[in-house]
Amino acid sequence: MNKILGIIPVIAFISLSILIAFIYSQRSPDDPLITYRYARNIAEGKGFTYNPDEPFLGTTAPFYALILAFFGVLGFNIPIIGNIFSPLSLGLASVFVYLLATKKGYPIVGLLCGLFLLLNPWVSGTFGMEIYFQIFLIMGAFYFYDQQKYTLTTIFCVLAFLIRADGIIASVILSIDYIITNKKIPKREIMLFIVLCAPVFIFYFFHFNTFLPATLEAKQAQYDSGLWMGFWPGVVKFIFQRDAFMSFLPLIIVGGIFLLLSARIWVLVISWGILHTLGYILLGVPFYRWYSIPLVVSLMVMSGFSFRFVKYFPRLLHNTPIKFKLFKKSYHPYLKGVHGLLAVVLIFFIAIPLYQGFKSHYHLFKNKPLQSPKMKLYIKTGRWFAENTPPHTSIAFIEIGYLGYYSQRRIIDLSGLVTPGVSKHIRNRDFQWAVKKYSPDYFVFNPQFSGWIRILNQPWFKKYYKQIKEIEQKGFKYHLKIYKKTKDFKFPRILTIDAYQMHSDIPVGEIIQGFEVGQSFYCHHNNLARIQVMMATYNRKNNHDVIFHLKSSPLAQEDIYKEKFNASNVLDNAYRTFDFPPLLDSKGKNYYFFFESPQSHKGDAVTLWSTSKNHYKKGSLYIKHEKSQGDLRFITYYYENNN
Repeated sequence: MNKILGIIPVIAFISLSILIAFIYSQRSPDDPLITYRYARNIAEGKGFTYNPDEPFLGTTAPFYALILAFFGVLGFNIPIIGNIFSPLSLGLASVFVYLLATKKGYPIVGLLCGLFLLLNPWVSGTFGMEIYFQIFLIMGAFYFYDQQKYTLTTIFCVLAFLIRADGIIASVILSIDYIITNKKIPKREIMLFIVLCAPVFIFYFFHFNTFLPATLEAKQAQYDSGLWMGFWPGVVKFIFQRDAFMSFLPLIIVGGIFLLLSARIWVLVISWGILHTLGYILLGVPFYRWYSIPLVVSLMVMSGFSFRFVKYFPRLLHNTPIKFKLFKKSYHPYLKGVHGLLAVVLIFFIAIPLYQGFKSHYHLFKNKPLQSPKMKLYIKTGRWFAENTPPHTSIAFIEIGYLGYYSQRRIIDLSGLVTPGVSKHIRNRDFQWAVKKYSPDYFVFNPQFSGWIRILNQPWFKKYYKQIKEIEQKGFKYHLKIYKKTKDFKFPRILTIDAYQMHSDIPVGEIIQGFEVGQSFYCHHNNLARIQVMMATYNRKNNHDVIFHLKSSPLAQEDIYKEKFNASNVLDNAYRTFDFPPLLDSKGKNYYFFFESPQSHKGDAVTLWSTSKNHYKKGSLYIKHEKSQGDLRFITYYYENNN
């Protein structure tokens, strides 16, 4: 009988996840469509690429694309399958959490954890991402690890790692716990992990010429540009500053306490969500909502554990070391009354987010919304390209998911995810380079990004591109503007980033008489032609001349290039650009630039931004021509097509 009762929550979780999958089957953010297009190209025999004949690993989840491609071969609609996978995977993750709690003797806690995972308000806007399939695998790994089924644990860890590289965090946590608990290294499991992963990564290397996706470099470039919100500020805004968080906060606090008093496996589960969050902070990436879902999982598990208060609070009172009269046994009837009241309050707090979750999903179910107006606009635009342009057409855009999937045209990705070479220019907010480099047939402009992509007024763009269409969608206030290339062009001189150091946390001090500041650097290509340095004015007007010198080394007597400019023309906290004739044989050489201002004095001088740490390994900061700790913030460029 108990087994029959125990299976009811499992059926409930799966049924609820199926219902949620039905609601969100045609609703997802833009990013999953990148992976979906990889899957579609595989299924249609176009190869494991985003743009056919361009093997570039621009998806975070290539193994997930292979799984989706299998369904595509069977004739299923890949976006719908992908969107369904997310809630179904979360439902299976809830099942594993429930089974784990049941094994430990508190099934109601497991039931609440599972319901919170499925009904919390943070997951609904991120369905479609592969993160949920990974969470299912990781929760399965924790469950099998607790049951000491280490082979299954390893297989689930391998799959989680292959789905997304950050799945390695769970493997590391479980490995460390195994070593601490068993006083030995899990050699067999480590070998199995390597054997299962090796063929996949060998294939990646020979097909894409890399072991890992290019998406990390692209995301770090986005963060360094300052245009995208940082990961931790985004987490605070997305999770902690939402009204729904206050409904969960009492449960998280109470549940967190009782979770720490429970079996160690639960501490491992929570550690995974926390370490995942810390890892993304350290990686220096922007905020995307699905990056925070592992933390949400940890918070929801903590919330479910709040129910243990009902059972264990009296025991804590009875065993308390405090010897005040209030806690003597004769006063327990009073304490039981207090406990009963607190239990009622706690159950009320549990009921609030569950009710809100059910209400939110019911509202979506009743109104049956599909894509957001913005996504509908992107689909409409993609289909317009599919119907009105030849297959070889190339299109430049910044949000490529839906437009790329439904157009099935060659995409030039201005955000750097699927187009080689773009990422390092994003760091400098240079969205023009990709258009100049790849000369797309069409350029799609979303005015929502007009503060980022300032290209329409460029003389060269006006010369070669003409607006031919404007597409709108009810509910979205911006219209997409489509520009067509009127004639072929090839920029004879395209500046490309050669080296950079983008960290800065301290100004070097005022550049005055006798205080020269410089930086050495290494050049990777011929035709070095530009240097940009981040300068600052202390938010004041400065009046004296500053001299920029470029030399072959700090000891060189002759300048390769010298430029004098007045401090009054320096912008505060902005890059100053120094262009010079290309150095034809600069590849493989070291160079040195420095600033001096013989007439400047304290209170009337500019400065340069620097980092106090040695982030740039192929050069160093120089003060008064002596090597110093740290580096300046700078970028060097070369003319790539003059090599």
